[in-house]
Amino acid sequence: MKKTIVSAVCGLALCAAMIPLEAIAAKHPKSNPGSQLREQKVRIKEGVKNGTLTRKEAKQLKAETKAFRGEVKAAKAGGKIDPQEREKLTAELNRLRDEISAREGNQTAK
Repeated sequence: MKKTIVSAVCGLALCAAMIPLEAIAAKHPKSNPGSQLREQKVRIKEGVKNGTLTRKEAKQLKAETKAFRGEVKAAKAGGKIDPQEREKLTAELNRLRDEISAREGNQTAK
């Protein structure tokens, strides 16, 4: 009886520990620019919907995202993306993410 209870408690603890890990993994995909861009597109759309972004800000952010896609396409045109290009693109993607966050923050402060 005691073994069964201990086994059940350990199993529940293991399941409970896995749930947050799955949530984190789903929120932060492994450095996949395509999925990060999709996530940013959703954030922009939700920002307009909940009022943290104006339509004008959303339009600007969408234009920047589109320009970024062009940069990625140009980098891929020569074949594989070299490490320096990848670093530059990652920095630009992070800048876009931070800009979305900053603009969302500006609206909530008003």
